[in-house]
Amino acid sequence: MKNIIPIIAGIVLGIVTWKSSAYSADFGIGPLVWILICAVGGWYTWGKFN
Repeated sequence: MKNIIPIIAGIVLGIVTWKSSAYSADFGIGPLVWILICAVGGWYTWGKFN
């Protein structure tokens, strides 16, 4: 439960980077994979050390 904030931060970062890109695609498999990668990265970066 303590890792939920880093995961949410990763998801938000993934959505922001996806929507702010000039070459972003419509929502589908590619953006979904990117958001999941950012969620795992948020957990690994910020949640792992708590």
